[in-house]
Amino acid sequence: MDHRRRQQQQGGGGEVPLLPVELRAAAALLGQQQLQQAGMAVRRDVPAMRQAAGGDGLDVQEAGIRLIPGLAVEEEARDDLHGGKVPGFRPSVHSAAPAGRDSVPPKQKPPEEKSMRTQVGIVGCGPAGLFLAHLLHRAGIESVILESRSRAEVEGTIRAGVLEHWLVEMMTAMGLGARMLREGHFHTGITLQWNRQRLHLDMEDLTGGRKVTVYAQHEVLKDLIAARLADGGAIHFGVSATAIHAVDTDRPFLTWRADGDGPEQRLDCDYIVGADGFHGPGRQAIPASRRTEYQKVYPFGWLGILARAPLSWPELIYANQGEGFALLSTRSPEIQRMYIQCDPADDIARWSDDRIWAQLEARLSTDDGWVLQRGEIFQKGIIPLRSFVCEPMQHGRLFLAGDAAHIVPPTGAKGLNRRWPTRWCWPAPWRPATATTARRGWTPTAPPACAASGRASASPGP
Repeated sequence: MDHRRRQQQQGGGGEVPLLPVELRAAAALLGQQQLQQAGMAVRRDVPAMRQAAGGDGLDVQEAGIRLIPGLAVEEEARDDLHGGKVPGFRPSVHSAAPAGRDSVPPKQKPPEEKSMRTQVGIVGCGPAGLFLAHLLHRAGIESVILESRSRAEVEGTIRAGVLEHWLVEMMTAMGLGARMLREGHFHTGITLQWNRQRLHLDMEDLTGGRKVTVYAQHEVLKDLIAARLADGGAIHFGVSATAIHAVDTDRPFLTWRADGDGPEQRLDCDYIVGADGFHGPGRQAIPASRRTEYQKVYPFGWLGILARAPLSWPELIYANQGEGFALLSTRSPEIQRMYIQCDPADDIARWSDDRIWAQLEARLSTDDGWVLQRGEIFQKGIIPLRSFVCEPMQHGRLFLAGDAAHIVPPTGAKGLNRRWPTRWCWPAPWRPATATTARRGWTPTAPPACAASGRASASPGP
């Protein structure tokens, strides 16, 4: 049942007439609702997960425990790239007549609200929000992004990034992948290990030539932000007190402050997208009476570390031996990411660096003389694993995207790939012609390696 029909049944009123450009925006966003998770317990009040001690951000984000505060404007980007003018923004101009010679000087007025307008207001400058902004831009639809963190914070947090073949092709086709192709690391397979024996799986051979690219998420964000600003798109970094209003009308709007003491600013929109993570205001803007949250919490966790060390193996290793599971992954030739299975309720303070290395070696050791390369552990944390879905993912003119709508555990390395808003809003000629042809394959002009949503993809892990 579509959300408009459900809204009518629940007393939400009749349909809101849409303009042609709004129809395009709605079509681009409706694909956010396609994710469904089976076998999950229904909870209307999902408890907040405890904060992990450290971690690289990806797993914390996917586990739903990365706090995402309000949202805001980076004046430097506005001034340097747009000459002080941000596309899509029209600040209100307030003036007062000068007081006469004998008149009493007027009292100083409090700062007045600044009003602006765009077609799609996006809360959150993560992968989901940025990818969506680029897709809308290519469809001729204007958008503005609000983000609570500074640009340096967004770009400076080390995050995982295993990019599937279709995503690499799409970024390349859209002109967003030049640095990724130069600096990324291409993996054609994975290694499985049990009982000190290793087995290589040639994913490229088994999937007809597909491979994955190891390119950290924060590097993807750097590229997307730079391209967005070069296109003249507006991103407001460092905002606070972001609030979503009137999404059940045809005139939704956002309010925020550029700093804690600054005047409230207003952005009028045709649509609003909450791409602001699990803790952002997006999902909370859907009334609790209309919102059902599904969650499955797994009985184990991952203790993850980031270490400054050389590569120990040319591809990812999934091992199950000794006291449990271990994963050898990488972020770059100089920074390695490794995990061991543990009790999610364990205290990270009980895990010294020596204990972590000892467990990694016990779970990854072989009989052929292989040596695990050690180094400085500069981040570590225990990540509870869970899956989460919010239903509905649309309420009125509000749409949810990314972790605001659904979370998957880091075990399948789907996080970044699932934060691409949706393949249904790919620009022509890559868009499936109809729902029927989408299930069977792509249109004749589509890149052959960009599979429809029902076709398998090679994804060896985080």
